[in-house]
Amino acid sequence: MSETSEASERRKSTSLISTIERLETGNADLEFVIASCRELGHVEHQDEWRCILTEKVQPSEILRTMACHEGDPNVVEKCCIVLENLALSDDTCQAVSEAGATSAVMLAMTSYITNPEVQQSCCWALASLSRADCVCMELLNIDAFGMLLKAMTSFPQDLAIQEYGCWALCNLVVIAPELEEDACRSALVLLLDSTQMFMANVELIEHVCYAISTLVAVRECVHVNVVKNDGISKLIDLMKKYDDNVDIQLHSCKVIGNLAVNDNFRRYVEDMGASEAIISCMLGLEKNALIQSTGCMTLTNISAKERGNTINTFILDT
Repeated sequence: MSETSEASERRKSTSLISTIERLETGNADLEFVIASCRELGHVEHQDEWRCILTEKVQPSEILRTMACHEGDPNVVEKCCIVLENLALSDDTCQAVSEAGATSAVMLAMTSYITNPEVQQSCCWALASLSRADCVCMELLNIDAFGMLLKAMTSFPQDLAIQEYGCWALCNLVVIAPELEEDACRSALVLLLDSTQMFMANVELIEHVCYAISTLVAVRECVHVNVVKNDGISKLIDLMKKYDDNVDIQLHSCKVIGNLAVNDNFRRYVEDMGASEAIISCMLGLEKNALIQSTGCMTLTNISAKERGNTINTFILDT
């Protein structure tokens, strides 16, 4: 008789608890530690297993394992994945960071800068840790933003690093006003590239559009990079593909509206077909008041010089 799904899950849960309890004793040899971290690292997207994980394992246990085996990239990689799982909940994110996870992940990134597997797991961990604004400020102080940019530019063809890095960058835009101009420009370029790389990942694209909109709103220095990297055309492509997605439409409109405030870029915005995209957005989402108001303000900015309209020189709220 084949094993039922419920029995299978019970067996897996029992196995996981046994693994965790053995890991907690601190007496496991290196081979078992690697196997344990690998098993624990596979609980993503499985809420039941994650609940068991957070109940049975303290971040300090994983951090101690990392410290004891800091010279082994296999252990470091898997431990970072475990930390990502522990920090994935809004309720646990800050606690995991305060236990020392942020500094441990950063040490791993700097220690294994040429190791793509470690960089993947570190980007993944940072994507979870950066969910809390207070953690973002800590990450700012230890230059996590710079390390993310370095990982993403060092491994441009590694889709996992690009995806996890994008999630982290999207969370970290809350600290954009504190970042150096070059860091903001580099982040903007990477985010624009991700709109093509991950176009089918609608959830990520929603966050990327928000992040681009935020950067354009609070850091005028990135406006020229939007133009140089064909940003408006890329956003319009997204608007056409996801014509009923309010978040993508709204944040794309805001980017267009903020660029059109600048006399130097207004003609470029119009030449890219922005007016048609905005009108299509407004027609498609005619019952959404926020879309309608943002669309009207954006069209006013685009047509300001030609029609003598008063331009909205304020920054659209993100």
